[in-house]
Amino acid sequence: MDQATPLSLHGITCGAPYLHSGKIDHRATRTKRFQAKIAFSLLTRGYNTCYCNNIAPGETTRTCRKVGAHTKEKREREEASPVQQEYQRTYNRLKQQHQRRKKDDTEYNRQVAQAQDIRDAYARGALGEEDAIARLIAIG
Repeated sequence: MDQATPLSLHGITCGAPYLHSGKIDHRATRTKRFQAKIAFSLLTRGYNTCYCNNIAPGETTRTCRKVGAHTKEKREREEASPVQQEYQRTYNRLKQQHQRRKKDDTEYNRQVAQAQDIRDAYARGALGEEDAIARLIAIG
């Protein structure tokens, strides 16, 4: 039976020519446009696409998406209280230890819940700033 086989596994995904009876068959290359559409949709999925992907006004290389993301992150960091900043440091430290397998799941979850409780108690006004920061530093 005369059967077309891809030259490689990579050829299946990139639209490379097929080897057909010892000769190269370029019929598979017409799927490149379709594959480009898939690649674009895969790149934009999972991201907040409220910013365009064009060059931002007043910038030479950065896109609106990059500029918007950086300004949003900078604004959130500036608006954060010292307790929120310490909570973020504590959470990042716990997450790092968990990912390095220095903490098991139950210990990690317990300590993160404890840190969230301290942050929420400060937001309600039940804890003072210095007390909340001291308690967050003591975790983990």
